[in-house]
Amino acid sequence: MLGLAVLPMVGVIVLMNVLTPDEPVRVDRQVWETSSAAADLAAAERALEARLLAVAADADLRQLVDGVSGAAEHATATKALSMLEMGDTGLIQGLCLTRAMDDYQVVLSVPGGTSSGNGACGTSDLRDKALAAEPGGVARGTTYGVDRTRRLVLATELIGAARRTSGVLSVEVSLLDLFSSTPSASGIGTSAVLVDMTSSTIVAGARTDAVISGTDIAGTRPLGNLRVRVNGILSGHPGTVQQLADSGWTASAAPLFTTDDGAQLALIHLWPLPPELAADPLILVLMGFAVLVVLVTVMIARTFLSPFDELARSQAQLEVLYREAREDSLHDGLTGLGNHRSFQEELDRQMDLYNRHRVPVALLLIDLDDLKIVNDNEGHPAGDQLLVGMANAIGDTLRYGDRAFRIGGDEFAVLLPHTDASEALVAANRLRHFCLRPAVGERVIPFSGGISSVPLMTSDRSELLRQADAALYRCKRSGRGSVAVFEPDRDIVTADAHGAGSAVAVRDIVRARNLTPVYQPIVDLRDGTVLGFEGLIRPGASSPFANPGQLFAAASAAGRTVELDLACYEVVAAGAANVDPSQVLTVNLSPLTLEAEDFSTAWLLDVLTRYGISPGRVIVELTEREAITDLERLRRSVASLQRAGLRIAADDVGAGNAGLRLLSQIRFDIMKIDLSLVQDGAQHDSSRAVLRSLMDLAARQGAVAIAEGLETAEQLRALRELGITTGQGYLLGRPGHNLGLAQVDIEALAAGTLIVANAPARVPQSAPDATPATSAPGTAMPATPSPATSSAPAPTAAAAPTATATPSAAPAAATTPRSAAAHSDATPPKPSATPATRTTGAGEAFGPA
Repeated sequence: MLGLAVLPMVGVIVLMNVLTPDEPVRVDRQVWETSSAAADLAAAERALEARLLAVAADADLRQLVDGVSGAAEHATATKALSMLEMGDTGLIQGLCLTRAMDDYQVVLSVPGGTSSGNGACGTSDLRDKALAAEPGGVARGTTYGVDRTRRLVLATELIGAARRTSGVLSVEVSLLDLFSSTPSASGIGTSAVLVDMTSSTIVAGARTDAVISGTDIAGTRPLGNLRVRVNGILSGHPGTVQQLADSGWTASAAPLFTTDDGAQLALIHLWPLPPELAADPLILVLMGFAVLVVLVTVMIARTFLSPFDELARSQAQLEVLYREAREDSLHDGLTGLGNHRSFQEELDRQMDLYNRHRVPVALLLIDLDDLKIVNDNEGHPAGDQLLVGMANAIGDTLRYGDRAFRIGGDEFAVLLPHTDASEALVAANRLRHFCLRPAVGERVIPFSGGISSVPLMTSDRSELLRQADAALYRCKRSGRGSVAVFEPDRDIVTADAHGAGSAVAVRDIVRARNLTPVYQPIVDLRDGTVLGFEGLIRPGASSPFANPGQLFAAASAAGRTVELDLACYEVVAAGAANVDPSQVLTVNLSPLTLEAEDFSTAWLLDVLTRYGISPGRVIVELTEREAITDLERLRRSVASLQRAGLRIAADDVGAGNAGLRLLSQIRFDIMKIDLSLVQDGAQHDSSRAVLRSLMDLAARQGAVAIAEGLETAEQLRALRELGITTGQGYLLGRPGHNLGLAQVDIEALAAGTLIVANAPARVPQSAPDATPATSAPGTAMPATPSPATSSAPAPTAAAAPTATATPSAAPAAATTPRSAAAHSDATPPKPSATPATRTTGAGEAFGPA
């Protein structure tokens, strides 16, 4: 087709050479210059389209959809305008961002510009065409400025996070400045005109006064109004050509492009005719025919070049897709927020901003409180909805300059530039109230949060993370559902004497509950009835710690003792959910846990309710070898637990002066006699005297005495002689998983004839009369069994074997750190009392709840 278009043009040139040897060269040059100028003008417009696509691909531009307020938003707007102008001052008159969801428009005006305001946003039809275009596509339209000059509006789709449409980006371009900034379009010919073929209007012109007046050029006459001759010039109408020739003018024209609102732009150059050619009509006809051929050629050339234009568009589209792919690699696919890698990069960038320009930044770490419960009870789709709801809440309540990330399964992080800790706390509490008061039909999203900031609290990147994490876990310990700023005197951030890996391992164990519960029976020494169990803890199979001692030592060094304490409590309760309702359960808590300012009895009760355990069956064993730093707060916590129905046991009574001092200041329901006294009491009269004194003390305080560390038949006989009726130890049963144990052969054990005992499973039986309270220490105390205790059916499982170890002499008392000993069964064991309520009145042995 290109050849067919070229042949007539060649014929015209040959004919003109024959008739006027010099004239074809002149006409051909004029036509070529006009066509080249039209191509340059079209190329300048395409360059603007490419700049617009590059600006739309900038991720920071999405922040401006809802308005420009802060310094960061103004910087982004200035950057976008600079990228579009690229040094062409005055070319860009305005920039507009239209939000897709509600057509909310943000107009960015250029200083000194003459934009008509929302004219830069284009019409709704133009925006719809921009949204419907292929990726990398640009829609064109026209409008008028305040000075009534014609403007070109270019619009393209603005892509948000996760490839979702965010809105439309449009730019208002002065066609006059575009025309003037293209020298080949406006600088050649006696006069140059940019016209709209559809409305026959002149959009822009250069040196048109010379054509209208015609006084400055010899041999020409004024043409008057050029508008009436536009269509004739473009079509090569013979009458128009003749009128031009009669006035001493000739014209060359070339089409440019068509906009989506129907405007068809073209370029016209006017030239004065040489005197000898002005009266030759044949030449004028040939020139008109040549112009027509040029127009056809240009149109065919555009068709021929369209694959190359498509290639350029594809390249721009690939650049956009590359940017999107990189954004996807830095975003969480579920919530659309940044992922952990994106968080690390942004944190590095914020720290660099502080180091360079002293820009403060605050860090908010968020941990959802109920995600695991939702996943377990309602399934993972419900958990995903919870995560998405949290991400939406962050986006709805925090500033657009704040950057949010999902850095773990139930963990989020928010970086708040230009913010100190107090301002971050206000923002976090606003988010918390928003999550706790959702719209109708939405889910409540409880979370805990910790805050630190640069430079008020630290200027070190790693310390910033550790401080926010420490504040977060203080909130988790205090019952959750709160946000706190890091406080050095309340949040322990250590250098981790056991290595950073150990601290991380402790944190992971706490979060994943990677702990294994075991249970040691507590036995009535009169008839062998299993009264209950003490819950102990071992590290999980995948844990890097070989024993509980190592685990609790690492937790103590990392400042996570209280977190681990509460995790052990929950794991023990979960494992004991199927314990017979007539038996009790003892759990160990460190004084540090009860002394914590944010200690919550409600959280402990919530755990028991979750696993169907009545508070009246639970005894909290307060370990004695941990230093007590706030006795008054400890008293309040103990009283709160007792008011809730839980009973309190003093552990390791007789192990030292601290235990005896505490007995005089706190009312305990149960006293657990230290294993050293039990193991020595069978052989030394002095130890027996101490045991009698402790029993008398227990009787005066109305408490029950339990002997720990019972390992030999001789010790058992000595305890029975002293009148101690409750005990636990390796002789009666090692820690394990046999929660169906109901009875041990106490007489055979006392006689020393039983090494491996078969304990029968519990069978239904009528409960005897409750043993009345007596003044003798260690004897049965009356209790009011709960309805579950008196009515629950007894299991009928087959008999299960008890411990198979041969009784041996008692070694020295364990020296494991108290936090570890409270949850472990290290040899020799320091069994923590877990009194149990038996169907036949076993629970009464521990006094009223």
